[in-house]
Amino acid sequence: MRDERKRFLIKPFLILFLIYLIGISAIILSNTQYADDAARTNYGYAGWSAFSRYLSTILSHGLHADNYLTNIAPLPQILAAAILAVSSMIVIITVSGREIFEEKWTKWIFSVVAVVPLGLCPYMLECLSYQYDAVYMGLSVFFAVMPLLFREKSPWLYGLMLMVGVLGVCMTYQVSIGILPMLVVYVAMKNWSERKDNLRFVLISLGVFVVTLLIFQKVLMAPKDVYVSNEIPGVSEFFPALFAHLSHYFELLFSDFKILWLVLIGIMMVGFVVAFFKESKRNKILTVLIGMAGVCAMGMMSFLLYSALETPLYTTRAMYAVGAFIAIMGVYIARKKSVFVGAAAVLSWCFFVFAFTYGNALGAQKNYRDMVVNMVISDVNEILPKLGAGEKYIQTTGQIDFAPAVKHMPEKDFDLVRRLLKPSFGSDVYWMAYRLTEASGVPGLKFDQNINLLEKNLPILKETALYIIYGDVEGILVDFKGVSFSEVVNE
Repeated sequence: MRDERKRFLIKPFLILFLIYLIGISAIILSNTQYADDAARTNYGYAGWSAFSRYLSTILSHGLHADNYLTNIAPLPQILAAAILAVSSMIVIITVSGREIFEEKWTKWIFSVVAVVPLGLCPYMLECLSYQYDAVYMGLSVFFAVMPLLFREKSPWLYGLMLMVGVLGVCMTYQVSIGILPMLVVYVAMKNWSERKDNLRFVLISLGVFVVTLLIFQKVLMAPKDVYVSNEIPGVSEFFPALFAHLSHYFELLFSDFKILWLVLIGIMMVGFVVAFFKESKRNKILTVLIGMAGVCAMGMMSFLLYSALETPLYTTRAMYAVGAFIAIMGVYIARKKSVFVGAAAVLSWCFFVFAFTYGNALGAQKNYRDMVVNMVISDVNEILPKLGAGEKYIQTTGQIDFAPAVKHMPEKDFDLVRRLLKPSFGSDVYWMAYRLTEASGVPGLKFDQNINLLEKNLPILKETALYIIYGDVEGILVDFKGVSFSEVVNE
């Protein structure tokens, strides 16, 4: 009987895996070393333990079959797609029950379509762009949803799996931490509406979650205060900071998402409350209030825990938990065969198509960046012998502009594409200078981020429409004329 049940899981898994794999195919085909992929490709380090992602570091050495991490793309991205497919099935099972997959495919196909935002939410696309990190970011989603499979087992087993899940999230990629309480809120609402025993489930979930987080914070977490801080504000500052950070996350969400997407999400929220109202065996007025409160609570869980930090991360990869919120609502609506399932299906299609838009923009940006960098390499190769013998420091400032195809995209509807692209080259990402030192093959160049050539008042050696090269015997400074990354992305 168990083997028979497992057989029924193969088809939905393969469908979801193919959806995700096809969805990120443009990203994979762009073959872009995204952000710090460039540094890892050049030096083969892991480096995640500095952010307390110890499990990512350990698993990376097994995946790469060496302590030196060579670039094995697109394997990590393919594995991430498979892990997200499994995670999506767990969400469907949590919302609709395992038995749904034992029925005819027409009974569960809309649930499969509705769960797609979990893996292809536009914010998740940043995670799937990383040639090194993608698999561990996907794994963190699995750890966040996995414990709910054991909620009807013994309390001890469920508590143990909760602890494993929370620690797994914290030691792979912490952004997924909001997904677990989001699912707990949904299950608690469902149990309440069906008049099932709910107190033990809520107490175990809340108690183990909080205790495990405290253990991680006090014992395992490495202090960090760079572009993000994992410190928590003091008592007097906590709630003002929490509300300010949470508000900013939602401001970014409303700014990033297209109007159509927001309208569809709003329809799904109404659909969720309506379906909850129809299913509930409780007082109908109280049911509506609980349904509305539950939707708000799940939505806030997308960003709530990160908002509790002194300096949260506002980049797109820190916001993908909202995809889980959309997926839970969509699967619940599909389970009830509500007319609102159309909104969920349309939104999944929009996200699927957007993945190709972004992936192709990523490829266009890479080609444009490589063109400009190759021009710089050619000029530096010509200039370097004129500066005398010995190695020269090289530094970059400014920023390579967006590719023409990206610049021409309408601002409001495609600002999210520009947020996802990250800086191409320049002062915002110092490790990109590796492309001018190691990757260029030009001898006589070295890089040190502690050297500030901007203070040297170097003479201009060459000026083009895209950049200016300054330099003398002390070093070479390349000043790109593009838009500053900080003008586009609020992190």
